[in-house]
Amino acid sequence: MPTRLSLPYRIIEGGFLDCARRGLVPPWAPDRFWRLLEVEPDFLKQTRWRKHFVSKLARLTGHDREKIEDYLQEGMAAPEFNRLREQLQGEAAIHGGLEASCGLAIYITIRALQPKVVVETGVAGGASSTYILLALAHNGVGRLYSVDLPAYQAPREGIVFSPGSSKVIEFPRGKDVGWLVPGHLRSRWRLSLGPSREVLPGLIHELEDLDLFFHDSDHSYENIRFELQTVWSSLRTGGFLTGDNVYWNTAWQDFLRGVSHGPLVGFCMDLGRAPRTAFTRKRG
Repeated sequence: MPTRLSLPYRIIEGGFLDCARRGLVPPWAPDRFWRLLEVEPDFLKQTRWRKHFVSKLARLTGHDREKIEDYLQEGMAAPEFNRLREQLQGEAAIHGGLEASCGLAIYITIRALQPKVVVETGVAGGASSTYILLALAHNGVGRLYSVDLPAYQAPREGIVFSPGSSKVIEFPRGKDVGWLVPGHLRSRWRLSLGPSREVLPGLIHELEDLDLFFHDSDHSYENIRFELQTVWSSLRTGGFLTGDNVYWNTAWQDFLRGVSHGPLVGFCMDLGRAPRTAFTRKRG
């Protein structure tokens, strides 16, 4: 990838990419189109995009830019962050692994929010779980409750997938759900195995209140609506709903039309793609 912006990129940047940053690019826009724009693989190394990233998080969390930048530098300097990036580019190169910019947005939000209870659906190798648990550890408070389908070994070498899921996840043989989560972060973590339709209602009833919910399980319209409806009444005012692949269908937008919430803010521009992960805050 070139380090300088090409002329086609400079021409398009003010229009199409601005729409991408606002979450207005259709989910079917092909990745190869973005690659033609010759965008740096790691946008956080680009000063302009990094400032944009920090500004959006500052508005989202209500913290000043300097504090958000401190959290960003802290996260990027953490050994767990760099180890995870290496794993996701190497032996743990799996479908569904959360991009670094998405993970950092979640990490920074949790550092700013200081939540006591975080719930996520969809764990896979445990990339998102690691970002969340690392932030909770740095906060010194909070627990993560995760729900995912149990993995099992498929006949083909090196492939593990979850029953009922269309997503095939390539795990190294012998690894299981959440295997990327470092041992020293697991004391704040409880993993429940089973379909979210069976596990999530009971978990939410048990917890009563939660501060942040992260969806990254089955992205079908029906399942997203079910999960959002299940957690909404227990999400405290000021708490966050967030999810990956939010723009795959209209489930999020349709649900949010019927509740009181802040703007739906999209993140993740690795390889110049349209936002994948989005956040919104519950209003009273």
